[in-house]
Amino acid sequence: MRVERRHQLRRVDPDLLRQLARLGNNLNQLARWANRDQRYADSAAVIGRLIEIDRELAALRKAYEIPDER
Repeated sequence: MRVERRHQLRRVDPDLLRQLARLGNNLNQLARWANRDQRYADSAAVIGRLIEIDRELAALRKAYEIPDER
């Protein structure tokens, strides 16, 4: 018998989500630039920092989750 797990949606302040989305979009643009124009930057170093920033953004989102009212 297989039991499916349901992921509970966590509520987060919509203003915070919008800001995180904007930052994420900027990070994606920087990552594309680093991959495309490797002669101008140490792409491995840039991508490493982008990964660190992405992790910090995820931690921020988790820290500002709105508790479920159930």
